[in-house]
Amino acid sequence: GIKNSAELSQSELRRQDMRITDACYQDVYKAVKEVATKKGLLLVLVKDDLHQPSRNYEDLIPKVYYRRHVIFADASLDITGEVINQLNTDYQLAK
Repeated sequence: GIKNSAELSQSELRRQDMRITDACYQDVYKAVKEVATKKGLLLVLVKDDLHQPSRNYEDLIPKVYYRRHVIFADASLDITGEVINQLNTDYQLAK
């Protein structure tokens, strides 16, 4: 009946919103990557506003989280393999 139509509409609206959000994110990422590449930048981060006081804990958490948020990172900055090798070395020395 009417309730099922309303639920279906809400569900469809959420899916449509998700598609639009994803498309916008992809467009922004592509533009950031192009500008960063032109400028020779290897890393682009989100600008934070931590200098503004937080009114409460819930206001602070997103600021801390987004402060570390990377928008674009060139693959040459990935040191995962080197970190794993270093950890393996450190653990071997600790035995």
